[in-house]
Amino acid sequence: MTVGIQAKESKRDVRETLKEVEGRTDELNSMKEKFREFVLVSLNSNLKVMQGFLNSTADKLNVRDDTLETTMADLKEQVEEFKKELIVYKIALGNGMLASRLKQQKMDVLKPKEFKGKRTTMDVDNFI
Repeated sequence: MTVGIQAKESKRDVRETLKEVEGRTDELNSMKEKFREFVLVSLNSNLKVMQGFLNSTADKLNVRDDTLETTMADLKEQVEEFKKELIVYKIALGNGMLASRLKQQKMDVLKPKEFKGKRTTMDVDNFI
């Protein structure tokens, strides 16, 4: 065999190998594209499910927020009413205390007789 023949055969082998490699890369590219489409479809379906959950949760939180705001408004009204009642009670109590305040009077308090060394139980009973 001559070098020229060997070169031609070698060139032909390289071309065949190149065609086979190109065929394999085309298959890999096709598989890659199919896998990419599969992933995108899966992600989109998961995205729709997650978006549904998110919307549902947001709606529930909005309802709770509205309820909380209503409750807070009611509590603020009650606090204002209690403050007004407290003022009325303070005024009434103040007026009542002024009206019921007694003038200080001198009171006669019995003083025991001076002790001279002995006492009878009758004296102690009379004192009490």
